[in-house]
Amino acid sequence: MSRIEPTYVCPKGHPLVWRCVAWKQCSACRVEAALEDAVGLGALPGRPRALIKLANPFRYHTPRHLERIAPTIYGGGIEGHPELLERFAETLRQRPPSTRGFLWQLVAAAGWTSLPWLRSIPHPTLVVAGDRDPIVPLVNARLMTRLIPNARLHVVRGGGHLFLLTHAGEVAAVLGHFLQASGPASGEAPGA
Repeated sequence: MSRIEPTYVCPKGHPLVWRCVAWKQCSACRVEAALEDAVGLGALPGRPRALIKLANPFRYHTPRHLERIAPTIYGGGIEGHPELLERFAETLRQRPPSTRGFLWQLVAAAGWTSLPWLRSIPHPTLVVAGDRDPIVPLVNARLMTRLIPNARLHVVRGGGHLFLLTHAGEVAAVLGHFLQASGPASGEAPGA
């Protein structure tokens, strides 16, 4: 099975660095990658049942609870990947957010939006979304794609909120192709 490494790199292999909450940028090539999973306020909200369960931090501390609610909150057939769900649950247990961090996440999800800035993104942009995501419905990815001038959409068929785990091979291939096609044409980084 393919993996997507937690460190993002540009087509030349340079690590991408944080510029702000939603963007990483290669300081050498100026290739940017969107890391946002929703447009926030003004977007179509997810399924109420999933959002209510998502608002409970209990899943960070009890593996059986996460196993029970995962199909509802993450969708995309995650229950068919017990090994991935187990690794994901272990990651959540090892690094749960602080109470303050968790509450700020909820506030940000409910009150922040990227809509006013999407039209100002000048770079080629790949929007990737699962069509079975109960938290962030596909219509939000379509909205982002329409608002970003040079964007294209890749829909992960059968993908839920954790499509990066359940469909890693497909997503890695799509991202790799996009980054190669969007990178600098010459072998040198701009300004080198």
